[in-house]
Amino acid sequence: MKIISLLLLLLLQPLHAQESAEKPRCLLLYSYHVGYAWNDGVDEGATRTLADQCTIRRFYLDSKRNPDPKTIRSKVDEVMGVVMAWQPDVMIAVDDNASK
Repeated sequence: MKIISLLLLLLLQPLHAQESAEKPRCLLLYSYHVGYAWNDGVDEGATRTLADQCTIRRFYLDSKRNPDPKTIRSKVDEVMGVVMAWQPDVMIAVDDNASK
């Protein structure tokens, strides 16, 4: 968890230097769902690390409970809509399915 927090801090250092009054937008893309212990632990660390540095938004693919490729494709389309509408400065993919 400390390694993830450190990597997130290093990743956001250039964003911290921006002279914009608005905080950067950070989209956290999770492979799984709220209530999945590993996911929740990562989210807790990411929130603690990033909350003061950026505006956080989360998206859960829920691919652990819904591994069907058609369902995952639908979720990918949904998150792409979020990306297009919200235009995050940073997108962090958490776990394997989110990074694909």
